[in-house]
This record gives sequence, C-alpha cells and structure tokens, in this order.
Amino acid sequence: MLTILNKALEKLFGLRLVRGQQLKPLPLSVIAKNNVIVEFMGPSGVGKTTLRDFYLKHHKFPFKGEIMTEEDLKKYDLKLDESKGKEEIYGLLFSAKLKELSEAQESFIKTNRRLNLFYNSLKIDFFIRNYLSETQVILDQHVFKFFANDFIRLKETEQKQAFLRNRIIIYCKASPEKIIEYIEKRNRTDTIRPVHQNRDSKLLHLQLQEHLVQREKDVQMLKQNGAHILEINTENSLSKNSELIDDFMTDYFKSQKSL
Repeated sequence: MLTILNKALEKLFGLRLVRGQQLKPLPLSVIAKNNVIVEFMGPSGVGKTTLRDFYLKHHKFPFKGEIMTEEDLKKYDLKLDESKGKEEIYGLLFSAKLKELSEAQESFIKTNRRLNLFYNSLKIDFFIRNYLSETQVILDQHVFKFFANDFIRLKETEQKQAFLRNRIIIYCKASPEKIIEYIEKRNRTDTIRPVHQNRDSKLLHLQLQEHLVQREKDVQMLKQNGAHILEINTENSLSKNSELIDDFMTDYFKSQKSL
C-alpha cells in the first residue's frame, strides 16, 4: 500500500513517505572538507541509474572515506541552518527557477511538484557541501539536471567557481533510437517511468533530439566554466563505461593533489 501511495505522491508532488524511519540529526560538529559530488546527468531513459548502480558495485578506483547515494541522504533530518555556509548561489539558482515557473503558468500540481524537486536538489547539495566530511556522494541525478542553464547564466564570481570545485559531472548520452529502445525494454518489463508512459515514439524521438542538442551546448558551456565533465556513451557496455569512469576519477584526484 505504501509503495502505491509513494508512486502517486512522487508523481504529483515529488515527495515520498517513509515507514517508521528515525531520521538522523544533522552532524553539526563536523568540519566540512574533502567532499566530492559525482552527478550523473543525461536524458531520462538513457541509463544513468543503471550505469551508476553498476559502477557502485564494480568500481576499482580506491575512494577514500565514505561513499553515499541519495538513499543514504534520505536518512538525515535536513533542517538546515543558513548560517552554516555560503548560500547566495543557491538563492540565485532557486530564484531563476521561480521566475521560470511563474512564466510557464502550468497547473498548480505540476508547478508544486517541480518546485519541490528543484528545492530538494539544492537543499541536498547544501547539506553535502556544509555538513559532511571525507565523503563521496554519487547521485544519478542532481543539481545540473535542473539548473545547468541557470548556472551558466550566472555572473562569474568566486562563489560560482567554488560551486564547481569537488564536483564531477558524468554526462550520459546515446542516440535517440537507442534511448527509445531502452525505454521500450522497460515498458516490456513494467519498469517504465511515468514520464514515458503513453508517449508517441515519433514525438519522443523529436523531443530527445532537441534535448540532446541543447544538453551538448550546456555541457560545452559548463566545461568552459571550469566544470569537470566526463562524457559517456551508454551504448557501450557497462563494464567499459565503468572503466572509463575509473580512469576519469584517477585523473581527477591526481589533478586535485597537484593544486
């Protein structure tokens, strides 16, 4: 019953109920340092979660400290203190989305669901950067799924550069035909996501083409801004892509030590 209710709540409002779970208090005494956020980004259906989960099980890179995912983060009671760290950039990004939503004039339910998704992604990011220490957080979608364009449009400031530090983006892509093939496969196994249900394949193909073109522009602009981005073709095998991520991690952490 709870699973069915959660599916409805997540679809409508971006929320979930948790059965009898005692949330952890915030680690207020921790001095935040050496955290790394690894965010998988790409179109819905491209295989981000599949690759992320495979990598978590099979990675060979020797991460130091704790590895966390969104499931671990859900165990915390995220009543954040705005005095804990610099939060101006979060306000700027959220304000940009509020303006976008007000101009879209969509239904109340859809607007509320999107608003919760945007706010929760920024809240989680603030928590990672200000409350954890010696932790790698590997997420199958995060801030740049929602805020790539908004971030690119921000003026160049120290906070903008600081936001990119200790952050890796793994951009997953494939041809529209392959992504549709993945989606249809999920449909046959009853694991299709609501966003893909009852979608015309021709329309979906066109939307994917447009999305991939825009995302490619976003990725190149983010690289120009100094973002650490690995581009992955999910048409390759999971083992090959896992090796590519390991190699990227090795190069990234070596470069950080040399700074």
